[in-house]
Amino acid sequence: MRSGTTLFSTIIDAHKNIACGPETELFTIRKPLNDVLFKFKITYVLNSRLEQQEFDRIKHRLLKFPHVNEKMLQQYYHEANHKRKEFANLFFNSYASYKKKKRWADKTPGNTFFINDLARLYPNALFIHLVRDFRDVYLSLRKYQNSLNKSTNIFRAAYYWNRNGDLLKEARKYTGRVYILKYEDLLMDTEGQLIKICRFLEEDFDASCLKYYEVPHDKENKDHVKLIKKPIVQKNIGKYKNEMNHIEKLLSKMLCGHLLKHFGYEV
Repeated sequence: MRSGTTLFSTIIDAHKNIACGPETELFTIRKPLNDVLFKFKITYVLNSRLEQQEFDRIKHRLLKFPHVNEKMLQQYYHEANHKRKEFANLFFNSYASYKKKKRWADKTPGNTFFINDLARLYPNALFIHLVRDFRDVYLSLRKYQNSLNKSTNIFRAAYYWNRNGDLLKEARKYTGRVYILKYEDLLMDTEGQLIKICRFLEEDFDASCLKYYEVPHDKENKDHVKLIKKPIVQKNIGKYKNEMNHIEKLLSKMLCGHLLKHFGYEV
């Protein structure tokens, strides 16, 4: 949620061995009931079967990848016999082959809620989670919503930020398979963080990642994606100090103070 995942996925996509395209939602299920279940600490469950209705819902996202068309997607779907993992393997492996790379990554923030299922489906999978100061997340979300002539509810934003944070705390039980990256660290020490991440991924550091903006990427054509065509700017850190009013700062502390402290943010 406005946490820099598009920027980071673009940086990773610049690596010579890793193909990371647009969001797919292949490993997430959007159901209103999930929000209710979460409030009662009931874990989300990812169905191993990719139903036709769900496939149709995410098809428009998959068609943003340049290596497929609708006929090919339908072919993959039938070859996989409606099995989610088999379809994902067909789709992503063909994408990696198209990009002439050895590995693929899926950049879908909602995957956080299904990490238990993903860890089971892919025993060798590695997970990188981005964390950003809630107050800057809220400002970014507010700016985006304003551009759509929509209002922003700080209580709802805080609920989703806390929900992600709680899941990241739980995800640490997968020792050696989860890397939690702070957005601020990525901006302040890009090369240092990328060296650590490449080590985590058991890949050699690729300097091309530092010049991600010079490499062509398959990304959605949205305003915030224009930022990936420019070098990193550090001014996006701590914007809340000047752009949040006193009430918003107080509410942020009340609603998210505990997790802000947990992740090392100043409260």
